[in-house]
Amino acid sequence: MLQKPDELTSIKVGVMVPQSGQYPQVGPSYLRGIQLYFTLHPNSFGSKSVELLVEDIGMASEGAVGAKFQPFAAQQVQALLGWCQDQVAEQVGGYAQMAGIPLVVTNLGEIMPSTQLPWGTLYRLGGGMWQAAHHLGAYFHQHEAGAPAVFLDFHDSGYDTPLLFHQAAQRSREVTVPMQVTGLPGDRGLSPTQAWAQWDQQAVVPTYGYHPKAWDQAKAEHLPKATKHYQLPHPLPLYEQGEMISADGWTLDEAAPEAVKFRQGCQEYFQQAPNPFLTLGYDTGAWLYAWAQHIEDQKAWGDRTKKIEGWGEVSFKSVRGPLHYDADRQVWQPGIRLFSQQEAEVKVLDEVAADQVVLPSDEAVTAAQTQDKSRFMNPYLVI
Repeated sequence: MLQKPDELTSIKVGVMVPQSGQYPQVGPSYLRGIQLYFTLHPNSFGSKSVELLVEDIGMASEGAVGAKFQPFAAQQVQALLGWCQDQVAEQVGGYAQMAGIPLVVTNLGEIMPSTQLPWGTLYRLGGGMWQAAHHLGAYFHQHEAGAPAVFLDFHDSGYDTPLLFHQAAQRSREVTVPMQVTGLPGDRGLSPTQAWAQWDQQAVVPTYGYHPKAWDQAKAEHLPKATKHYQLPHPLPLYEQGEMISADGWTLDEAAPEAVKFRQGCQEYFQQAPNPFLTLGYDTGAWLYAWAQHIEDQKAWGDRTKKIEGWGEVSFKSVRGPLHYDADRQVWQPGIRLFSQQEAEVKVLDEVAADQVVLPSDEAVTAAQTQDKSRFMNPYLVI
Protein backbone atom coordinates (compact mmCIF):
# COMPACT_ATOMS: atom_id res chain seq x y z
CA MET A 1 0.00 0.00 0.00
CA LEU A 2 1.32 3.44 -0.89
CA GLN A 3 2.19 5.65 2.04
CA LYS A 4 0.60 9.05 2.30
CA PRO A 5 3.14 11.90 2.11
CA ASP A 6 2.58 12.88 5.75
CA GLU A 7 3.26 9.28 6.81
CA LEU A 8 6.72 9.20 5.24
CA THR A 9 9.50 8.77 7.77
CA SER A 10 12.28 8.59 5.21
CA ILE A 11 12.81 10.13 1.80
CA LYS A 12 13.91 7.25 -0.39
CA VAL A 13 16.25 8.36 -3.15
CA GLY A 14 17.67 5.89 -5.65
CA VAL A 15 21.31 6.22 -6.72
CA MET A 16 22.65 4.55 -9.88
CA VAL A 17 26.40 4.04 -9.78
CA PRO A 18 28.51 2.80 -12.70
CA GLN A 19 31.24 0.24 -13.06
CA SER A 20 34.41 1.23 -14.85
CA GLY A 21 37.35 -1.07 -15.38
CA GLN A 22 39.57 1.86 -16.31
CA TYR A 23 38.39 4.28 -13.60
CA PRO A 24 37.12 2.00 -10.81
CA GLN A 25 36.94 4.98 -8.43
CA VAL A 26 34.10 6.63 -10.40
CA GLY A 27 31.15 4.83 -8.78
CA PRO A 28 32.42 4.64 -5.18
CA SER A 29 33.68 8.24 -5.24
CA TYR A 30 30.43 9.61 -6.67
CA LEU A 31 28.42 7.79 -3.99
CA ARG A 32 30.84 8.85 -1.26
CA GLY A 33 30.47 12.47 -2.34
CA ILE A 34 26.68 12.34 -1.93
CA GLN A 35 26.99 10.58 1.42
CA LEU A 36 29.60 13.06 2.62
CA TYR A 37 27.27 16.00 2.04
CA PHE A 38 24.61 14.39 4.23
CA THR A 39 27.25 13.56 6.84
CA LEU A 40 28.41 17.16 7.09
CA HIS A 41 24.90 18.68 7.04
CA PRO A 42 21.86 17.82 9.22
CA ASN A 43 19.81 15.08 7.54
CA SER A 44 16.46 16.37 8.73
CA PHE A 45 13.50 17.60 6.68
CA GLY A 46 10.52 17.98 8.97
CA SER A 47 10.10 14.54 10.49
CA LYS A 48 11.87 12.90 7.55
CA SER A 49 15.44 12.06 6.57
CA VAL A 50 17.00 11.08 3.26
CA GLU A 51 17.74 7.38 2.73
CA LEU A 52 19.91 6.42 -0.26
CA LEU A 53 19.08 3.17 -2.10
CA VAL A 54 22.06 2.18 -4.25
CA GLU A 55 21.98 0.07 -7.42
CA ASP A 56 25.05 -0.75 -9.49
CA ILE A 57 23.99 -0.25 -13.10
CA GLY A 58 27.29 -1.56 -14.48
CA MET A 59 27.57 -1.47 -18.27
CA ALA A 60 23.83 -1.06 -18.63
CA SER A 61 22.74 -1.96 -22.14
CA GLU A 62 19.50 -0.67 -23.61
CA GLY A 63 17.77 -3.97 -22.92
CA ALA A 64 18.97 -4.06 -19.32
CA VAL A 65 17.88 -0.56 -18.34
CA GLY A 66 14.32 -1.60 -17.50
CA ALA A 67 15.52 -4.31 -15.14
CA LYS A 68 17.90 -1.88 -13.46
CA PHE A 69 15.05 0.57 -12.92
CA GLN A 70 12.64 -1.93 -11.33
CA PRO A 71 14.19 -2.01 -7.82
CA PHE A 72 13.77 1.76 -7.57
CA ALA A 73 10.17 1.67 -8.74
CA ALA A 74 9.38 -1.18 -6.35
CA GLN A 75 10.73 0.79 -3.39
CA GLN A 76 8.76 3.90 -4.37
CA VAL A 77 11.72 6.28 -4.50
CA GLN A 78 10.99 10.01 -4.38
CA ALA A 79 13.82 10.79 -6.82
CA LEU A 80 16.52 9.00 -8.80
CA LEU A 81 20.13 10.14 -9.12
CA GLY A 82 22.88 8.67 -11.25
CA TRP A 83 26.25 8.94 -12.89
CA CYS A 84 25.59 7.56 -16.32
CA GLN A 85 26.05 8.04 -20.01
CA ASP A 86 23.51 10.31 -21.67
CA GLN A 87 22.08 7.48 -23.78
CA VAL A 88 21.46 5.43 -20.63
CA ALA A 89 20.03 8.47 -18.84
CA GLU A 90 17.55 9.05 -21.64
CA GLN A 91 16.46 5.41 -21.55
CA VAL A 92 16.04 5.47 -17.78
CA GLY A 93 14.21 8.78 -18.25
CA GLY A 94 11.45 7.01 -20.13
CA TYR A 95 10.75 4.75 -17.18
CA ALA A 96 11.14 7.63 -14.72
CA GLN A 97 8.63 9.70 -16.67
CA MET A 98 6.02 6.93 -16.58
CA ALA A 99 6.56 6.50 -12.85
CA GLY A 100 6.57 10.25 -12.15
CA ILE A 101 10.02 10.12 -10.58
CA PRO A 102 12.47 13.02 -11.09
CA LEU A 103 15.75 11.86 -12.65
CA VAL A 104 19.00 13.75 -11.99
CA VAL A 105 22.21 12.66 -13.73
CA THR A 106 25.77 13.85 -13.96
CA ASN A 107 29.04 12.98 -15.63
CA LEU A 108 32.20 14.83 -16.52
CA GLY A 109 30.54 15.93 -19.73
CA GLU A 110 32.36 13.96 -22.42
CA ILE A 111 29.23 13.54 -24.52
CA MET A 112 27.55 16.67 -25.81
CA PRO A 113 23.84 16.21 -24.99
CA SER A 114 21.33 16.47 -27.79
CA THR A 115 19.72 19.88 -28.16
CA GLN A 116 16.27 18.43 -27.48
CA LEU A 117 15.30 17.35 -23.99
CA PRO A 118 13.87 13.84 -24.30
CA TRP A 119 12.02 13.85 -20.99
CA GLY A 120 10.63 16.54 -18.71
CA THR A 121 11.85 14.52 -15.74
CA LEU A 122 15.53 14.61 -16.73
CA TYR A 123 17.89 17.12 -15.09
CA ARG A 124 21.66 17.34 -15.38
CA LEU A 125 24.53 18.57 -13.25
CA GLY A 126 27.30 19.48 -15.68
CA GLY A 127 30.87 18.30 -15.26
CA GLY A 128 32.18 20.66 -17.91
CA MET A 129 34.75 18.47 -19.66
CA TRP A 130 33.71 18.95 -23.28
CA GLN A 131 33.01 22.63 -22.60
CA ALA A 132 36.50 22.99 -21.14
CA ALA A 133 37.94 21.39 -24.29
CA HIS A 134 36.12 23.94 -26.45
CA HIS A 135 37.35 26.91 -24.43
CA LEU A 136 40.88 25.47 -24.34
CA GLY A 137 40.79 25.22 -28.14
CA ALA A 138 39.56 28.81 -28.38
CA TYR A 139 42.40 29.93 -26.10
CA PHE A 140 44.90 28.07 -28.29
CA HIS A 141 43.45 29.76 -31.37
CA GLN A 142 43.92 33.20 -29.81
CA HIS A 143 47.43 32.70 -28.47
CA GLU A 144 49.26 30.29 -30.79
CA ALA A 145 50.22 30.92 -34.40
CA GLY A 146 50.68 27.33 -35.53
CA ALA A 147 48.48 24.28 -35.53
CA PRO A 148 48.54 21.75 -32.68
CA ALA A 149 49.23 18.08 -33.18
CA VAL A 150 46.41 16.27 -31.43
CA PHE A 151 47.48 12.90 -30.05
CA LEU A 152 44.66 10.83 -28.59
CA ASP A 153 44.37 7.35 -27.19
CA PHE A 154 41.45 5.15 -28.23
CA HIS A 155 40.69 4.22 -24.62
CA ASP A 156 40.52 7.79 -23.42
CA SER A 157 39.69 10.03 -26.35
CA GLY A 158 36.24 10.94 -25.08
CA TYR A 159 33.66 11.51 -27.81
CA ASP A 160 33.18 15.27 -28.12
CA THR A 161 36.17 16.39 -26.07
CA PRO A 162 38.77 16.22 -28.87
CA LEU A 163 36.19 17.09 -31.51
CA LEU A 164 35.42 20.43 -29.87
CA PHE A 165 39.05 21.27 -29.10
CA HIS A 166 39.92 20.40 -32.70
CA GLN A 167 37.12 22.59 -34.07
CA ALA A 168 37.90 25.63 -31.89
CA ALA A 169 41.69 25.42 -32.38
CA GLN A 170 41.61 25.38 -36.17
CA ARG A 171 38.73 27.85 -36.60
CA SER A 172 39.39 30.12 -39.59
CA ARG A 173 42.85 28.66 -40.11
CA GLU A 174 44.05 27.70 -43.55
CA VAL A 175 46.00 24.80 -42.08
CA THR A 176 44.36 21.59 -40.93
CA VAL A 177 44.93 20.49 -37.37
CA PRO A 178 46.64 17.08 -37.59
CA MET A 179 45.36 14.25 -35.42
CA GLN A 180 46.59 10.78 -34.51
CA VAL A 181 44.76 8.18 -32.43
CA THR A 182 46.83 5.52 -30.74
CA GLY A 183 45.66 2.23 -29.31
CA LEU A 184 43.04 1.50 -31.99
CA PRO A 185 42.11 -2.18 -32.13
CA GLY A 186 43.59 -4.41 -34.80
CA ASP A 187 46.07 -3.28 -37.41
CA ARG A 188 44.90 0.34 -37.25
CA GLY A 189 46.59 0.85 -33.88
CA LEU A 190 49.58 3.17 -33.52
CA SER A 191 51.87 3.24 -30.51
CA PRO A 192 52.69 6.67 -29.04
CA THR A 193 56.17 6.28 -30.52
CA GLN A 194 54.81 5.68 -34.02
CA ALA A 195 52.34 8.56 -33.76
CA TRP A 196 54.96 11.01 -32.53
CA ALA A 197 57.44 10.01 -35.22
CA GLN A 198 55.05 11.27 -37.93
CA TRP A 199 55.26 14.90 -36.77
CA ASP A 200 57.96 17.55 -36.83
CA GLN A 201 58.13 18.57 -33.18
CA GLN A 202 59.48 22.00 -34.07
CA ALA A 203 56.43 22.80 -36.20
CA VAL A 204 53.67 22.01 -33.75
CA VAL A 205 52.53 22.60 -30.21
CA PRO A 206 51.50 19.11 -29.10
CA THR A 207 48.18 18.45 -27.45
CA TYR A 208 47.44 15.24 -25.60
CA GLY A 209 44.39 13.31 -24.56
CA TYR A 210 45.93 10.10 -23.35
CA HIS A 211 44.82 7.28 -21.10
CA PRO A 212 47.27 7.19 -18.15
CA LYS A 213 48.88 3.93 -19.33
CA ALA A 214 49.58 5.36 -22.77
CA TRP A 215 50.68 8.63 -21.18
CA ASP A 216 53.38 6.85 -19.17
CA GLN A 217 55.02 5.66 -22.36
CA ALA A 218 54.61 8.99 -24.14
CA LYS A 219 56.09 11.08 -21.35
CA ALA A 220 59.08 8.77 -20.95
CA GLU A 221 59.97 8.84 -24.63
CA HIS A 222 58.83 12.20 -25.92
CA LEU A 223 57.50 14.81 -23.54
CA PRO A 224 60.85 15.94 -22.13
CA LYS A 225 61.49 17.31 -25.62
CA ALA A 226 58.44 19.57 -25.48
CA THR A 227 58.72 22.96 -23.80
CA LYS A 228 55.00 23.71 -23.97
CA HIS A 229 51.91 21.64 -24.49
CA TYR A 230 48.14 21.85 -24.12
CA GLN A 231 46.42 19.15 -22.09
CA LEU A 232 42.89 18.19 -23.00
CA PRO A 233 40.66 18.06 -19.90
CA HIS A 234 41.20 14.89 -17.93
CA PRO A 235 39.70 13.64 -14.66
CA LEU A 236 43.18 12.70 -13.41
CA PRO A 237 45.32 15.85 -13.87
CA LEU A 238 48.74 15.15 -15.31
CA TYR A 239 51.85 17.29 -15.13
CA GLU A 240 54.98 17.00 -17.25
CA GLN A 241 58.13 18.96 -17.99
CA GLY A 242 57.78 22.36 -19.55
CA GLU A 243 54.62 24.44 -19.44
CA MET A 244 51.24 22.72 -19.42
CA ILE A 245 48.14 24.71 -20.32
CA SER A 246 44.84 23.08 -19.43
CA ALA A 247 41.21 23.78 -18.56
CA ASP A 248 38.54 22.18 -16.42
CA GLY A 249 35.20 22.77 -14.76
CA TRP A 250 35.81 20.83 -11.55
CA THR A 251 38.48 22.93 -9.80
CA LEU A 252 37.39 23.81 -6.27
CA ASP A 253 36.62 27.40 -5.34
CA GLU A 254 39.15 27.48 -2.51
CA ALA A 255 37.73 30.70 -1.04
CA ALA A 256 34.27 29.21 -0.53
CA PRO A 257 33.52 27.95 3.02
CA GLU A 258 31.70 24.95 1.55
CA ALA A 259 34.82 23.95 -0.40
CA VAL A 260 36.91 24.13 2.79
CA LYS A 261 34.37 21.91 4.57
CA PHE A 262 34.39 19.47 1.65
CA ARG A 263 38.18 19.24 1.52
CA GLN A 264 38.40 18.66 5.27
CA GLY A 265 35.66 16.03 5.06
CA CYS A 266 37.45 14.12 2.31
CA GLN A 267 40.58 14.02 4.42
CA GLU A 268 38.80 13.06 7.65
CA TYR A 269 36.54 10.34 6.25
CA PHE A 270 38.42 9.03 3.21
CA GLN A 271 42.04 10.06 3.89
CA GLN A 272 42.35 11.55 0.43
CA ALA A 273 42.18 14.83 -1.41
CA PRO A 274 39.04 15.65 -3.45
CA ASN A 275 38.91 14.32 -6.99
CA PRO A 276 36.42 15.20 -9.74
CA PHE A 277 34.26 12.15 -8.99
CA LEU A 278 33.94 13.04 -5.29
CA THR A 279 33.32 16.66 -6.28
CA LEU A 280 30.40 15.89 -8.57
CA GLY A 281 28.94 13.52 -5.98
CA TYR A 282 29.17 16.23 -3.32
CA ASP A 283 27.52 18.78 -5.63
CA THR A 284 24.78 16.24 -6.42
CA GLY A 285 24.27 15.80 -2.68
CA ALA A 286 24.00 19.56 -2.26
CA TRP A 287 21.36 19.72 -5.00
CA LEU A 288 19.44 16.81 -3.46
CA TYR A 289 19.60 18.46 -0.04
CA ALA A 290 18.27 21.77 -1.38
CA TRP A 291 15.51 19.94 -3.27
CA ALA A 292 14.40 17.98 -0.18
CA GLN A 293 14.29 21.20 1.82
CA HIS A 294 12.28 22.92 -0.93
CA ILE A 295 9.75 20.10 -1.23
CA GLU A 296 9.34 19.90 2.55
CA ASP A 297 8.72 23.66 2.73
CA GLN A 298 5.99 23.30 0.11
CA LYS A 299 4.63 20.10 1.73
CA ALA A 300 4.70 18.63 -1.75
CA TRP A 301 6.00 15.08 -1.18
CA GLY A 302 2.95 13.59 -2.89
CA ASP A 303 2.68 16.13 -5.70
CA ARG A 304 4.28 14.62 -8.81
CA THR A 305 4.53 17.87 -10.75
CA LYS A 306 6.02 19.87 -7.87
CA LYS A 307 8.53 17.11 -7.12
CA ILE A 308 9.74 17.12 -10.71
CA GLU A 309 9.75 20.87 -11.23
CA GLY A 310 11.31 21.43 -7.82
CA TRP A 311 14.76 20.47 -9.12
CA GLY A 312 14.82 23.63 -11.21
CA GLU A 313 13.48 25.88 -8.46
CA VAL A 314 16.25 25.54 -5.89
CA SER A 315 19.66 27.12 -5.42
CA PHE A 316 22.63 25.54 -3.69
CA LYS A 317 26.26 26.28 -2.94
CA SER A 318 28.67 24.41 -5.15
CA VAL A 319 32.21 23.66 -4.07
CA ARG A 320 33.20 24.69 -7.61
CA GLY A 321 31.96 28.24 -7.22
CA PRO A 322 28.87 29.78 -8.84
CA LEU A 323 26.82 27.52 -11.11
CA HIS A 324 24.47 28.72 -13.84
CA TYR A 325 21.07 27.06 -14.28
CA ASP A 326 19.93 26.83 -17.88
CA ALA A 327 16.16 26.32 -17.60
CA ASP A 328 15.70 25.35 -21.25
CA ARG A 329 18.20 22.51 -20.93
CA GLN A 330 17.50 21.77 -17.26
CA VAL A 331 21.22 21.73 -16.46
CA TRP A 332 23.42 23.35 -13.81
CA GLN A 333 26.64 24.40 -15.49
CA PRO A 334 29.97 25.27 -13.77
CA GLY A 335 32.38 27.94 -14.89
CA ILE A 336 35.57 26.95 -16.71
CA ARG A 337 39.10 27.81 -15.56
CA LEU A 338 42.10 27.87 -17.90
CA PHE A 339 45.44 27.63 -16.19
CA SER A 340 49.14 27.20 -16.77
CA GLN A 341 51.31 24.86 -14.73
CA GLN A 342 55.10 24.90 -14.75
CA GLU A 343 56.91 22.88 -12.12
CA ALA A 344 55.10 23.67 -8.85
CA GLU A 345 53.62 26.99 -9.99
CA VAL A 346 49.99 27.13 -11.14
CA LYS A 347 48.72 30.34 -12.71
CA VAL A 348 45.12 31.05 -13.76
CA LEU A 349 45.14 32.37 -17.32
CA ASP A 350 41.45 32.99 -17.83
CA GLU A 351 38.06 32.20 -16.33
CA VAL A 352 34.82 31.69 -18.22
CA ALA A 353 31.82 32.54 -16.05
CA ALA A 354 29.23 29.81 -15.65
CA ASP A 355 26.62 31.74 -17.63
CA GLN A 356 29.11 32.22 -20.47
CA VAL A 357 30.15 28.59 -20.85
CA VAL A 358 29.30 27.14 -24.25
CA LEU A 359 26.15 24.98 -24.46
CA PRO A 360 25.08 22.47 -27.13
CA SER A 361 22.69 25.00 -28.64
CA ASP A 362 25.38 27.67 -29.07
CA GLU A 363 26.37 28.55 -32.62
CA ALA A 364 30.05 27.97 -31.82
CA VAL A 365 29.49 24.23 -31.39
CA THR A 366 26.50 23.41 -33.58
CA ALA A 367 28.76 22.07 -36.32
CA ALA A 368 29.92 19.38 -33.92
CA GLN A 369 26.36 18.15 -33.59
CA THR A 370 26.32 17.02 -37.21
CA GLN A 371 29.89 15.79 -37.66
CA ASP A 372 30.87 12.15 -37.51
CA LYS A 373 31.78 11.39 -33.89
CA SER A 374 32.74 7.78 -34.44
CA ARG A 375 36.38 8.79 -34.82
CA PHE A 376 36.39 9.95 -31.22
CA MET A 377 35.57 6.75 -29.40
CA ASN A 378 35.35 6.35 -25.64
CA PRO A 379 34.05 2.88 -24.83
CA TYR A 380 34.02 3.17 -21.05
CA LEU A 381 34.92 6.45 -19.37
CA VAL A 382 31.41 7.51 -18.35
CA ILE A 383 29.06 4.56 -18.19
